[in-house]
Amino acid sequence: MTRKSIELARVTHATLEFSNVRDEEWVVVYSDTSRDPDLVDAFFAAAHALAGEATLLLRTPQPVLAEPRDSIRDLLKAANMVVDLASNPWLYTYALNAIIDSGTRVLQVNPSAASLNRLPPAEWKIRRAEAGAALFTAADDIELTSAAGTHLRMRAAGRPGWGQDGVVRRPGDWDNAGTSILAVAPLEDAVDGILVVEPGDTIATRPRRARAHDAMRLTIEGGRITGIDGGYEAHLFREWLAQWNDPGSYVVAHTGFGADPRATVDDPGEWESIEGGINIAFGSNLFRGLAGRNHARSHLDIVVLKHSMKISGETVVDAGRLIEPTITQAAPNAT
Repeated sequence: MTRKSIELARVTHATLEFSNVRDEEWVVVYSDTSRDPDLVDAFFAAAHALAGEATLLLRTPQPVLAEPRDSIRDLLKAANMVVDLASNPWLYTYALNAIIDSGTRVLQVNPSAASLNRLPPAEWKIRRAEAGAALFTAADDIELTSAAGTHLRMRAAGRPGWGQDGVVRRPGDWDNAGTSILAVAPLEDAVDGILVVEPGDTIATRPRRARAHDAMRLTIEGGRITGIDGGYEAHLFREWLAQWNDPGSYVVAHTGFGADPRATVDDPGEWESIEGGINIAFGSNLFRGLAGRNHARSHLDIVVLKHSMKISGETVVDAGRLIEPTITQAAPNAT
């Protein structure tokens, strides 16, 4: 092991322990040649130490949301747990849903090694995820507002809330290591209004992930983007969406907010976890945990940092500050 992978030993071992890896289990570490080899080695070493059998599956990098070969899908379905270290995410694919439906636990590892060390697993993250999932499951309507002009209304009745805590504890769980994200997929045709992205907000349109340079105004009608106005950011955003030639790319995928007070804007892998930062995504949301119905060739995430959110009329985030008591009280010593 290198010095860097040794520095990752504690967090990778803790992550798999929190994920209930046991001696009788088979863990597959799934990665490609573009991923940080020290991070891959550290997770493989942790799997080797905790599981009865550990396998490293290394392949060439694949495009975003690419369906893996059937043979790879079937191998991953046979494992008890998959540590997903692919360079590009493939969450919203038919294969991923089939794998978790088989009972396999899948832990995506999207954050950087530095981020994982800063945001290790914790019991309070699990409690916040459970509280957030319950909050969004009970949600009927959701409203986003901001001083810059956002006013967006959504309906989510009947959709399950989703709480990410960075570990996978039960058969069929999916999560992303290091994260703390509470979310829901609104009804795909029930989002209307204006979203204003302000300078400093974050836009993740892979491969570009950047903080907005100037304001961008999105008009959303019937659940899809119908207008993109602004300067530099609006131009890049418009071009990125157009390249997919897919109407589904313009559909609202999910919304929610981050719940980790340790997360910062300095690392793109932490953006959606920033406490009180509100996420709104567009594109594919075909994932069992969200019960989304939109299949698209793309998925992008925006995090707005100064917005407010109401759920069924109750304010849960106030101008970027998380105030919902069942969530804030779940982690009195989070920092």
